[in-house]
Amino acid sequence: MTPTGVAERFSDWFSAEFAALAELTDVVAAEIAARARGHRPHLADLRELATLYPEFILRSETVAAAGALFAPASVAGADRLLEWWERSDGTIAKVNFNLLPNTTSYYDYELREYFVLPTAHGRRNIHGPFVDFLGLDEYIITLTLPLTVDSERIGVSGADYRCRDLDLHMLPILRSLGAPAVLRNSDSRVIVGTSAEYLVGERMITVPTDARVYGVPVFDRHLDLVVLTD
Repeated sequence: MTPTGVAERFSDWFSAEFAALAELTDVVAAEIAARARGHRPHLADLRELATLYPEFILRSETVAAAGALFAPASVAGADRLLEWWERSDGTIAKVNFNLLPNTTSYYDYELREYFVLPTAHGRRNIHGPFVDFLGLDEYIITLTLPLTVDSERIGVSGADYRCRDLDLHMLPILRSLGAPAVLRNSDSRVIVGTSAEYLVGERMITVPTDARVYGVPVFDRHLDLVVLTD
C-alpha cells in the first residue's frame, strides 16, 4: 500500500471511531436533557448511562473503556463525577475513582487535556499514548468530545483504547508499506510503529532527514505518518 493510502486508512479509522462516539454522545445528551427538563441534572438523571456506555463498549472490537466525565458542580449532589465502564475478560464493570481532592490517589481528571480541550474549546481530542495511572494502568489513547446538554457543555464523553489492542489492527496496515514507519500524535508521541528505534509513547521530536512525513487529518486534530528508510 502507498503511504498516502495508509494515511487515509488511519484517518478513516479515527474518523469512524469519533463518529460512533459522537452518535452515542448525542443519545446520552438527549437522555439527560429529557430527564433534567431544563434544570441542572441530578444523579438520578444519569441512570441510563449505565446501559448506554456498556452497550457501546460491547459493540466495539477495540474500545476498552468508555463513559462521561462531568465538570465540577454540573451535576446536583456531586462536586465531581466520573461515570466510566471498563471491559475486562469479556465482562463490563464500572470503574471507581477517588475524586476527593488532596487525598492519596486523587484522580484529577478536570485538569487533564482530554477534559480541558473539549469543555473549554468545544474540540474533539485525541490524547496519548499515556499510562493511565489510577485508571486502566497501561498505555492507552483516549478520544473525547464535548458533552453538551441544552447548549451547555457539562463535561465530556470519551472512550479508551489499549495500545496493545490497537497494535492488532494498525500494525498490519503499517507493515503493508514495506518499510519501517510510525504513526505519531500531535505531541510527536508514537501511537504505533514498526521500527525498533521508536517505542509506543516515546516522543519522536526530530524526524530523520531521509524520512517522509504524511499528514493524517482527523477533524481538527492532526496525526503524522512517518515513513523511515531501512
